[in-house]
Amino acid sequence: MVLRCLALLALLATKSVLASNPLAYASGSWYNPARSGEGFVVQMLPDSRAVVTWFTYPPEGESSDQAWIIGSGTVAGNRITITEMYRPVGATFGPEFDPETVEREFWGSLEIEFEDCNTATASWIGLPEFGTDSEDLVRITSIDDVSCDAETVPDPDRVISGFSGAWADPLHDGEGWMLEMLPDGRMVVYWFTYDDQGRQMWLTGLAEVKGKTLWVESMLLPRGTRFGDAFRSEDVVREHWGSFGFNFEDCDNATMSYQSVDARFGKGSLQPGNLAPLADTNCDEPAPVKALTSGSWRLSTNVDVAMSESASAALDGFVYTGGGFGHLSRFQRFDPASGSYVEMPELPDTRHHAMMTSDGQSIFMAGGYTGNISFSNPNNNFWKFDPQANQWEILPNLPKARAAGAAVYLNGRIWLLGGEGPGRETQAYDINTGEWELFPNVIGKLYDHMQAVAFENEIWWMGGRSESLTTNGVVIFNPVSSRWREGPAMLFGRSGFAAKVVQGQIMVVGGEAVSGINFSLVESVEVFAPGAEGWVNSLNSPMSVHGTTGAVVNGQFILTAGSTIAGAISSNSSTQIYTPTVP
Repeated sequence: MVLRCLALLALLATKSVLASNPLAYASGSWYNPARSGEGFVVQMLPDSRAVVTWFTYPPEGESSDQAWIIGSGTVAGNRITITEMYRPVGATFGPEFDPETVEREFWGSLEIEFEDCNTATASWIGLPEFGTDSEDLVRITSIDDVSCDAETVPDPDRVISGFSGAWADPLHDGEGWMLEMLPDGRMVVYWFTYDDQGRQMWLTGLAEVKGKTLWVESMLLPRGTRFGDAFRSEDVVREHWGSFGFNFEDCDNATMSYQSVDARFGKGSLQPGNLAPLADTNCDEPAPVKALTSGSWRLSTNVDVAMSESASAALDGFVYTGGGFGHLSRFQRFDPASGSYVEMPELPDTRHHAMMTSDGQSIFMAGGYTGNISFSNPNNNFWKFDPQANQWEILPNLPKARAAGAAVYLNGRIWLLGGEGPGRETQAYDINTGEWELFPNVIGKLYDHMQAVAFENEIWWMGGRSESLTTNGVVIFNPVSSRWREGPAMLFGRSGFAAKVVQGQIMVVGGEAVSGINFSLVESVEVFAPGAEGWVNSLNSPMSVHGTTGAVVNGQFILTAGSTIAGAISSNSSTQIYTPTVP
């Protein structure tokens, strides 16, 4: 927990709101606009108590770069009174953290008086080096479901306000996280901890919570100034510290992981619990989103050659398609707005059954088979296409050769899943470091011709086949916990299909089913909406295909070519475009 003095709060802050707090609306971050770079995290608890954490900097003369001061107190009227504020020091970051080394130094007292919903005054009596003073504050953030008007009924949405609060791993008593769930679905994170020398350190980040997973690509470490009159906002430097994730099992338990760019802090994982939920927040499961079950398909301009088992990705409003039978070394760009195809620089080598995705800046293409109808010896190539330079770049090879799998982009990495080749590990390429890492793969699933998408900050693996069997199974990988779990099975088993996230929902189109020596096309289109219990049928495409590839541009699912004959290569060169109708 953040402080042993907060253990008492666990008894007061029950998981259901048993009593109202007249200052519940005050939860959030507050600061003095003239002192950007420091401020207060105010957490209002049930039963008229509060926790306040002051994120700031040490006074002149100290060797440390940051300071944080924390305490809990009572609420009376429009005022928080904390008679004992503490400044913990002494523990070291990471796996060597020892709660017994935390020294909780008494710092002084603090009062915050709230004039209204958005303005307040903080007054303190601190140690001599911090002094006695006061300052006017304004609100930076508000908590979802917590209103200044106690009579306001929160609007239904997919934001779970109960994720807010003071979180801590019980084995790391003396450090913790203050989480603020904002009304727009983003979360503010403060991590109050220590550096490798036992000095105070705090980090902050902001990102959207998708489903029950938060991933902050860049946690920031602010430093460069001093406390009090020596404070200068212009001197604050916000350094990129690393990445940070929270996977909420529920409103009480989570898994947290981090990876710093600083070797002193490395990477690791902890198991936080919610020590102090906030007043007026709740953990109600959001209502499911209505599925995109209606819309319209249209046929656009055909590709100039029939092809199947190609790979596609969307970037900057275009669909890029490379390789495939009938298209082995070619790379083309399709503009859905004009319906035109443009020839791009050829692939570095011929490929079919390759895997492709985009990080929003470049196109990445991995693995596949070489030659015309060859299905032996998957390749370990990894290429990047830069649309600005209009050229391919050879990147470090895959640790394990792959073909007929899937590639997705998530959390600064290119993830390669499934497919044929040696080993069964999931492979992840860190775009910033240029390094590969192997993750545990799902056990007991069919790997060949499966598909995967990044959905709600997780990776969904769908379908696949063996030589004589096709599956409708779905498994889900959470990159924060590095664990797999079973997902909702599709209505139909399928392989060689297209799958993408369309307007926030997973859509799978086409494919083929294998039963013994028999092959058949899968005509159905299925959709999975956030919060749903299962998949539902959507509008079938004009042409049923397998070995197809898809991409999404401006909310439209664009299906490129593929075979119209089960178990074979056909002469299909169609471009099918689906525009969903929002329910």
